[in-house]
This record gives sequence, C-alpha cells and structure tokens, in this order.
Amino acid sequence: QPGTNVIEVADAVRAALRQGCDLIAVAGGDGTISEAASGFFAIHADEKNDGLPSPINHNVVLAVLPAGTGDDFARGLMGRREPLNHWIDKLIGFCKGAGDVVPRIVDVLYGTATGASDVNRFIALNVVTIGLGAEVAGRVGAQGRMMQKLPGEVRFVAAALGALAAWKEQPVKIVIDDNEVIECDSNLLAVANGTFAGGGMMFAPEAKVDDGFFDLLVSRDLSRATILRELPRIRTG
Repeated sequence: QPGTNVIEVADAVRAALRQGCDLIAVAGGDGTISEAASGFFAIHADEKNDGLPSPINHNVVLAVLPAGTGDDFARGLMGRREPLNHWIDKLIGFCKGAGDVVPRIVDVLYGTATGASDVNRFIALNVVTIGLGAEVAGRVGAQGRMMQKLPGEVRFVAAALGALAAWKEQPVKIVIDDNEVIECDSNLLAVANGTFAGGGMMFAPEAKVDDGFFDLLVSRDLSRATILRELPRIRTG
C-alpha cells in the first residue's frame, strides 16, 4: 500500500512465512521487491552464524509483479521491460501448475551501512549504488506528482541530470575479496547482481542473477561532460 514503511514490508513477509505461507506476491518497484526479499531471511545483528542472514523457509516462492518507476530487476530477468499483465499471467500460470512457469533460484546482495548512530543491515536483489546512483534514486523518490505521470525512464534521466550538477567526486577505498584494493576519487560505485539499474541503464551487461558472482562498476576520473556523453552508451551496454 502507498506509504507503507519499508521495515513493515519485510516484517509482514516474515510473519506470513512463519504462519506457513509458501508464496509471496509483491507489486512494486525494485526497492519494494528487495524489502520483501529481506523478509525471506532472519537478519542477525550479532556475530552468530557469521552475522549472515539465514533463510526462514527454503521452499517459499517470491512472485515479482513490477509496478515501480524503473522495474530494473524484472527487466533484467526478461532482457526487456514487460507490462504488468505479463507478470500477472506468470503468477496465475504458476498457481495453476503450468509446466512452463518454473521458479528460479537467484543470488541476493547482503550489505551493512554504518550510520552516525546505528548499523543498517539490508538485502537487495538487483543493484546497490553509492554516490550518483543513490543520489538519483533519492531524487526520483522525491519527485512531485507532475513528474510521476511521466515514464520511468524519463524520470530517471531528469533525476540524473540534477544529481550530476550537484554531485562531486569523493575519495574512496574499495577492497575486493580481501586482497584487491582500489583507491581513487569516484562519483559512482555499483555492486550489481542484475543487469539494469536507473530505469534501463545497463550498468553490468554481463551480470547474471544466478551465477554466484557480483559485478563491480567503478566510475573514476570522469568529468560531467564525459558522463553525459557516455550515458547513451551505458544504456545500450
């Protein structure tokens, strides 16, 4: 429902699973779908189990009904954006036992973000971004009703232009697999499980949601003019 707190989404899913539900259908964008996926796990705040989330029920299925601004996770599953009715038909087919509608096992991203007073533990299905990507997502979420009437791709481009005008590169240190270190100034980092982000931008053309790997995108030493020139190429991979 509009205005639902994201924590309530995950908690509602956990409650449903513990009551014996074996199918969760979620209508929304990538953020809502990821919050629902969070509810499939008990997320530990201590070092028990290495601090990693543990599945509540291995046999539960998540049905994706993309109804957000970008719907990039669903777009990546199909290689293109399909209308909501396509996904509703998939759900109905699965419930009826149609042989061609088979659940997929996919990887998930688990991360922690340390704030001033607490640690936010989260699960994401598609892409996690730092810098411009997060700024764009925040601007899309804050757009008014007039902008909300426009196609999602247009809304993301408008937000990207505003974010690009305001954002400056920041020094970052990236450690990969505990051995490779990258230190640079960057305005965009992305850890990608899926192919698309930002309303159809192909951040990780080779990414697969079920290969056990994440793709890392690091933007460095790029001027605003260069980024603007590269945007169309990023959209086509």
